[in-house]
Amino acid sequence: MDTDVITQGIENLVPLATEYGVRVIGAIVILLVGKLAAGIAAKLVRRALTTAKADAALIGFLANMTSIAILAFAVIAALAKFGIQTTSFIAVLGAAGLAIGL
Repeated sequence: MDTDVITQGIENLVPLATEYGVRVIGAIVILLVGKLAAGIAAKLVRRALTTAKADAALIGFLANMTSIAILAFAVIAALAKFGIQTTSFIAVLGAAGLAIGL
């Protein structure tokens, strides 16, 4: 009887593991692509502003803000991949952007 319980447990675990395993792998891929995109975008912004002979402080600030914005988007997309409602996170980011803008 113990082997039947173990076999049934494994049979129930396999679909669960495949469903959540795909979600975890998808979230990891989203985060890795986001990190890569953030690095590339920051490098492009830095190069464009250096070519335009902008102030060094402005170059660093805009490159970092570009990187952080893309990483925040990637994290929210990864959370959405797990099925978490991300509307509240987006509302907080919007409020923070408004507060910084004011």
